[in-house]
Amino acid sequence: MGLVITWLFLAVARRPLFELASAGLRQRLAAYLNSSPERSARGILEMAVAICVGATIHITWDAFTHGGTWAVDIFPALQEVWVTVFGVKFVGYMALQHGSSMIGLPLWLVLYFHWYSRAECQPAPDQVISSVARWVWILLLFGFPLVAMIRHIAVIPQLDLRSVIVASYYGVTEAGFLIFILIACYSLLFYPVVKYRQENKP
Repeated sequence: MGLVITWLFLAVARRPLFELASAGLRQRLAAYLNSSPERSARGILEMAVAICVGATIHITWDAFTHGGTWAVDIFPALQEVWVTVFGVKFVGYMALQHGSSMIGLPLWLVLYFHWYSRAECQPAPDQVISSVARWVWILLLFGFPLVAMIRHIAVIPQLDLRSVIVASYYGVTEAGFLIFILIACYSLLFYPVVKYRQENKP
């Protein structure tokens, strides 16, 4: 399944999503735009290994950060209270779950800006969608998580830290599915629209 999704991304979604990037980011991603690891045995093997390693790490970490798992059963300390924030008690697996997000997200940003500052810029293909269309799709993709989180938080009968965290989690989960649908629709519309514009270019 991982290989199928990776192939679909490379074959269908990569070029449309490239169009949504800023000019500077497009120049840094240009080198990867036409690479085709899915067309060689070595590339497929490397993708399969990367998918297996990533899935193993993800599943293993989930076992330590969610209740009712084998790791929580083996290590009772994960069910004990580790930290209290604004009166809300977090047991071990919840502390690891939210703590890893609080550490991981800023770390990703640091790594991204480090890569951005060092990546080689190359000439990028001309943008084929209008600026208006680009910003509409960007707002849709980034707006859905925010709207979903607000919708879940708005129905909480009594606001407290734990309820907000849980509501945000479900909001982001729901938004993830909607973003997947949006990307699929955008990618499928991209190619016929671009073809039509190129054929009818004055």
